[in-house]
Amino acid sequence: MNVNHDELIRVKGLSVKFKTDRGEAYAVRNVNFAIKPNETLGLVGESGSGKSVTAQSILKLHPSDRTKIAGEISYKGQNLLDKNEKEMQKIRGNQISMIFQDPMISLNPVIRVGEQISETIRYHKKISRKEAMEQSIRLINQVGIPFAEERYYQYPHEFSGGMLQRFMIAIALSCNPNFLIADEPTTALDVTVQAQILRLMKKLQKDFGMSILIITHNLGIVSEICDHVAVMYAGELVEISDVIPIFSNPLHPYTYGLLEAIPVLGQKHKKLKNIEGHPPNIFDHIQGCNFSPRCPFKTDICLTEKPILRQVGNLRYVACHNPLNHI
Repeated sequence: MNVNHDELIRVKGLSVKFKTDRGEAYAVRNVNFAIKPNETLGLVGESGSGKSVTAQSILKLHPSDRTKIAGEISYKGQNLLDKNEKEMQKIRGNQISMIFQDPMISLNPVIRVGEQISETIRYHKKISRKEAMEQSIRLINQVGIPFAEERYYQYPHEFSGGMLQRFMIAIALSCNPNFLIADEPTTALDVTVQAQILRLMKKLQKDFGMSILIITHNLGIVSEICDHVAVMYAGELVEISDVIPIFSNPLHPYTYGLLEAIPVLGQKHKKLKNIEGHPPNIFDHIQGCNFSPRCPFKTDICLTEKPILRQVGNLRYVACHNPLNHI
């Protein structure tokens, strides 16, 4: 495998399919992207588009007996898909960490939150229980939770959703990872707490020197925290770009539709547009472009030939036969 030392992680030709009672179902097809050190990539799309499946594939979290994964996931030049479960256990939570979208489900309700941080540290580092506790208390302080020593001994049900998400971030950062995956980290939080969590992630990224993959359907979050954005539809990437150009000049009709559906402050009388139709079923086979049944800009070729992700400008990629650079 050729190693690009400017990239921390590269996903190449990733395809994921699941065995079901109805047969094999493709959740992700031929996904390609790279993240450099200290960069943040936003992976956006509707629910069911394959964002979480892509992220979980990086850590090989899918059940091996019901999942087929093809392609390469290169981390520091090593293909993670070639590693066995024991090798992955040394990487998960240590070099690569993940924050899940619902902290109440992710945290053990009968174990004190501080002990859950300490447990992660002691699993990967050969240190005493006292040292792990001291490190945990420092982390609790770092993620902005006051009275850290007292909070260490409390249980998950004693905290709000925003506080619990801070604890999840503390657990994810407990071993100073190089790469953080955040799967909808602010979904269940109100707008004020969302902003606090995003500011915290940006600060901690600077402090810890991490790369971040953030999964979201909220384009406001992308504009706030990301350097680059990858748009996913029906298991495939349809556009990759730096953040600013994708808001000012979207190239794929799906990206354009997502942006048109965002309410604009001060334009309360503007009618919101929606994308007609619905995403294809995971078992559907569409001969041409997956988005063609919903696309107002489709032409004959879109119905018969699947577009490939191709470069159309400086660091811009789009999978479309008719990119919307005229908009």
